[in-house]
Amino acid sequence: MGFPKKQIPQYPRRHWQIVGRAGTGKSTFAMRMRAPLLPIDADHRIDQVAHLNPDMLELSTNPVDHNDTDRIEQLLNENMRGAQVGTIIIDSLTAIIAPLVTKAIQDKEHGRAKNLYAAFKPKAMAMRQLQDAVTKWGSDTLWIYHLDDSNTEDGEKIIKETISKTEVARLMRSVNLKLEVVIEKGKRGIYVKWARMGRSGKDVDILWDETGTWLGMPERIERAVYDGLSQAEQAALENTLPETFDADATAIAWGFAFGARSEPHAFNDLIHARNAFEKLMRENNDPATMDERAALWIGEVLARVEAKQVTGENNPANGNGNSTYGETAPRVSDSRKITHNEFWARARAYGFSPESAQPFVKANTVGKETDWAGALRDLEQKANAEGRKLTGNGGH
Repeated sequence: MGFPKKQIPQYPRRHWQIVGRAGTGKSTFAMRMRAPLLPIDADHRIDQVAHLNPDMLELSTNPVDHNDTDRIEQLLNENMRGAQVGTIIIDSLTAIIAPLVTKAIQDKEHGRAKNLYAAFKPKAMAMRQLQDAVTKWGSDTLWIYHLDDSNTEDGEKIIKETISKTEVARLMRSVNLKLEVVIEKGKRGIYVKWARMGRSGKDVDILWDETGTWLGMPERIERAVYDGLSQAEQAALENTLPETFDADATAIAWGFAFGARSEPHAFNDLIHARNAFEKLMRENNDPATMDERAALWIGEVLARVEAKQVTGENNPANGNGNSTYGETAPRVSDSRKITHNEFWARARAYGFSPESAQPFVKANTVGKETDWAGALRDLEQKANAEGRKLTGNGGH
């Protein structure tokens, strides 16, 4: 039996994510994706909308399996080969990841985990496992998670994603379109927040739901995002430097991916990129607009990539903040855990007073957790720039 002729698709495969507040129709939207549908029904609400598209398969009849990434991976591996699946729907990522976040915080508070990194490791592994398990089959994918109303420490009302920036950024490698459900004057519509190879943001009008059940909406989205663009133009959009980002998580994901173009890479991993982004924002008084944040971040990432390409070795861009210092003095190993005692001993050996070293600590502290290795890297960069020499044993 010969191979079938390759069919050239009109549009890129649908690897989409959609966000919105609870009750705004995300699961209903999922029913309009390409069938047969295979829901990972972590919210246990698919039955309420299944009548809209009965061409549906079932991952498992046991509801618990839909919230367990080990079982999800096992069931997909056992049953996807030979199955005709149009779209795998993750509904929702919030229901899978949020309980792991709660458990991590409890483990840290009750001493069952040494630090937040250890506590959050299962969450990170679950996210990676789920992405790999879902995306490897070549089916369309729809990732759903929720937005929630929240308040800042100052009491200001904000809209908050229910999974962390790191998880949202990590998800970016698996999606090519980000959608948000918007509600205005009793109408609901789709806002195209970001497209890897097409139009998005202000270049696409909000697509209003004219049927009450999102009928035909995925096709309308594709036409709005891709129609009239050649393959070359789509590729150019993918490689063009962005003017802005829809959210911090998108910026972090872009910076990590763009930083991988240099060798060595500009960032060690996604957490390194997030730390660098957040530190850069703190050092610049946390700009309020996304345009300002994007300008700072794009410049920072370009500087890191250029420095890597020029030197071909570790350079100031390896730190968690912006790359303004030279790099000649001995550096602390990124792979070794640094204690606060070692940091302060090293600071004294470089001749820093406690007051002058404190900014490096503050810049690498989130909540009550301090990245002492990051603080020491920044301190060493400053020492290099000022020509300071180590005295004594250098704090070791």
